[in-house]
Amino acid sequence: MNHIVKACHVTIRLLQRIDGTLPNHDRPLWGVCCKSSPSKGLAEKDGKRGRPTYGAPRRRISSRSGSGPATGDAQPERGVFSREQKMNHGYEASLVKRVVNQLVAGIINGEYKDNVLPPQILLSQKHGVSRTIMREALSILISRRMLDVRPKTGTRIRPAHEWLIIDSEVADWRLRALPDPDCLRRLVEFRALVDPPAAALAATRASRHQRIGINAAFQRLVHASPTETLQAAAEEALLTAIVDASGDEILRQMGSVVRVGIRTIKATLRTQSQGVVRMPESQISDYGRVVRAIEMIDAESARSAMSHTLERTASMWIEEAV
Repeated sequence: MNHIVKACHVTIRLLQRIDGTLPNHDRPLWGVCCKSSPSKGLAEKDGKRGRPTYGAPRRRISSRSGSGPATGDAQPERGVFSREQKMNHGYEASLVKRVVNQLVAGIINGEYKDNVLPPQILLSQKHGVSRTIMREALSILISRRMLDVRPKTGTRIRPAHEWLIIDSEVADWRLRALPDPDCLRRLVEFRALVDPPAAALAATRASRHQRIGINAAFQRLVHASPTETLQAAAEEALLTAIVDASGDEILRQMGSVVRVGIRTIKATLRTQSQGVVRMPESQISDYGRVVRAIEMIDAESARSAMSHTLERTASMWIEEAV
């Protein structure tokens, strides 16, 4: 019996030197030979003496092909978890945007009692999304100062005058929520901080290419169809070209908020009047004076002409809103 055990020892040592471990199909042989301890198997080598020690059976590092998972480990196929756990970021973003728009619509329409939103789990069930999507949507509104979350009081809707109006989307929501004359006056005051200075800077900073673009935008406004949609698009293109030519990044970003406000106001006025709001010829002539001043590199005349245009437009808006 001893010579059989010794022969097994020699065989196992040779296998270890060749492969570094004991193959699975050879393990039963060791269990048969070592009757005194059938539960013991071959463990890792003793690093000090370089001899095998007897302990828990050693696992193979890789499969016979060298590329598969370790023997005895129940591992899923590659890509199984990635398909189930990785969310499509584009789809997730669209869900968040949809929920944000739905929440804003509810806020504007006064759907939430006492200006307090229900718990997240109820909101998730109402809108048919996960709590993760709902938390992301709420965090967007919180960052824009539309919601306030405090312990014991829940998620409250903040007053509209505290919303982050500098954000173009918030500006749109704010004007849709309270399209009153005071709100229109505040927008006109804000616009006076953007368009007249931009016109003055454009007169001195605009390149030849930008001056050609401003004049082309004005010609589109002059020849635009009298329908409100085409005229509004041409007017916005002209004002955007002037602000871009100013070369001021802050004015450019503030100008985007102004454009959103103008679109919202015109849509509100069109709904109230139940008709088409056309641009009067006098307003087109005012824009013509602004463009000519920019062409003549006359900053003060450009500023004055744009201020006059805004004053006339503001009076018209407020009269129609009252």
